[in-house]
Amino acid sequence: MAKLLRVEEKALKLIREMGYVSVEELSRRLGLPPRAAALVVDSLIRRGLLEPQDCDCSRCPLAGACPYASAHRVVKAYRLRLGGGA
Repeated sequence: MAKLLRVEEKALKLIREMGYVSVEELSRRLGLPPRAAALVVDSLIRRGLLEPQDCDCSRCPLAGACPYASAHRVVKAYRLRLGGGA
């Protein structure tokens, strides 16, 4: 596998810490424009390191700790694939 870019490494570290992340949260936490954060996510998905996950706050056991739960909406989030991670 090709070497990860520094921003991809930072994104993976953040996702490991949080368990999951949205493009909006990744953009905010890494100080990237939303389009750049989306490109990082796309790259990590292509490399097999991330997988998309539709989160439904009404059924989520982590809703109490989730920054998106107050919106009570379905959020496109991403998490590390099992066995994935550089």
